[in-house]
Order: sequence, then structure tokens, then C-alpha cells
Amino acid sequence: MANLIQKLCGKLNQFFMNGGKEEGISKNEFMPVGADGRDLLAPVAEALAPIANITVESQVLYHTPKSSFSYWDAKLSSYVFRTKDLPFFMWGGVIVWNPPRCFRSSKSMQPQKHTLTSEDLEELLEVSLGQLRQLFGLKSNNLYVGESGMSSVLSSERGFTEWELDALSRQHTCFNLHSCATTLGSLSRLVQSLPRMIIKDEIGKQVKFSLEAANLAQTNASSGIYEASAVSSRQARALAEDAFFHPSIMSISYYSFEHCFAVYTPFFLPVALHVLLASAKEWRRYKQEHMKYFTWISKTKAE
Repeated sequence: MANLIQKLCGKLNQFFMNGGKEEGISKNEFMPVGADGRDLLAPVAEALAPIANITVESQVLYHTPKSSFSYWDAKLSSYVFRTKDLPFFMWGGVIVWNPPRCFRSSKSMQPQKHTLTSEDLEELLEVSLGQLRQLFGLKSNNLYVGESGMSSVLSSERGFTEWELDALSRQHTCFNLHSCATTLGSLSRLVQSLPRMIIKDEIGKQVKFSLEAANLAQTNASSGIYEASAVSSRQARALAEDAFFHPSIMSISYYSFEHCFAVYTPFFLPVALHVLLASAKEWRRYKQEHMKYFTWISKTKAE
């Protein structure tokens, strides 16, 4: 009984607290969800809406010229590219999918138009959804290995289970609130360092609304309403950043002495040059007159 309770507590802590996140995620694991493009991507974007703003874009290009050329490999019986001809992918991935029916038939020499079916899209979107899960730090399959052994967790049609969404909401809420507090603290220190700065009412309202959204996010998180807390924390962070990067503040914070010198030197340098020359001339004349005066005083006393 104690062993069963220990296993149950371990699973609850792994899934409901950490969202099933593990280190060392394999890049070749994919979570099968099964649906075509619209039925799959729309629920995923809707499920992640409180955490991130995900947009789906598509583009079809015809007759695009190739930037690299392949060569025939007899051992592989296919055309291959050299490694240096392929670009280095910083993030994301590329999927090349050629269903067997898309190959040109030996009997027909005319090109035919083929459309990918929902089954073809299903295999492609499984890979894309698996990569999306890995970007959020989650495993892309439903198998978890722990001290108590291997366990299988039911997957969701939306690609993310409820406990995974709760864990992501909590993590993003903490990150957004920390970023909001850091930004507002930097804004406060900046205003205190520039006492002559004129703060517009718009900036004050943004700071006020940011604090209200942050308090609402904390209240919702304490009540277990994680989706609402994630939305409020995003609003608090966005308002704090808008207040800090307001154009009126940026123009003053980056208004350095070097900038003033570079701007006003062309205007004052010609005038200052004439003033200095006139001052030097007057100083020489004053010294000459002063010497003449002392010479006259000396002669008067001698007589």
C-alpha cells in the first residue's frame, strides 16, 4: 500500500505540478494526435491562446528556382545534396513529403496535379505538433519513465493535456509577473534619476493598469484559475513594457551630453570663436594700458 501511494504521489507531482517536463528530450519523438490541418491546428492555437499568440500561415510558391543542385547516387538510388549546399537551420524544421502516388506514372508522360489527403496531412502535422511541444519544453510522446517504471498517459486531441496547460500557465504567469516587476522597477529608477522629467498621464495610466493586471493575475493563480492568470500576466507585462518604452521617456533617457555637444556645437562654435578672439584682444589692450598707467605714476612721483 505504501509503495502504491508513493507511485501515485510521484505521478501527481510529475504531471500536475511539472506538466510532465523532463530533461534530455529526444528530437525524434512525436505525439500522434490524428486530424487534418484545420481540425488539428485550430484547437491547438485555441488551447495555447492564454499562454501565447499563435498564428498559422501558409504560402505556396510555384516555379521557384533551386539554390542548390543534387547529384545522382548509385548506391542510394536517389538524388542527394551535399551538406554545404543545405542552409543551417537555427530553429524549426523542414519536412519533405512525397507520397507514392505523386510520382509520375511510367505510362503517362504528362504531369498530373495531386492533392494531399487528410491522411497525408495527418502524418505531417504529427511532426509539426511534436516540434511545437518540444519548443514548450514538453515531451512529444505519451510515455514517461520514472523510478516506478514506464507509464502511458492519455493524449489529448488538442495536443496538450489539461495538466500540461496548467503547468505552462503557471510557469508563464511567474515569468510575466517577474518581467513586469523588473520593468516597473527599472522605470522607477529611471524617473528618480531624472527629477526634471515630465511624466505624461498616459504613462501613469499604463503603470496603474499594469499593477491592477498583476494583482488580478496573482489572485486568479491563488484561486486555481490558471488560464485567466496567464492572460492577466501577459497584459501586465505588455503594459509595463509600453510604459517603459514610451517615446517621451526614450527621448530623454537617451539624450546624453555627447548628443547635446554634437547638436549644438555647429551653432555656438563660430560665435564662441569670435568671443574668444575679442576677449584675447581686450586682455592685451588692458595689459598695455595698465603698463602705461604705472609708468605715468612712476614719472609723477619722481618729479
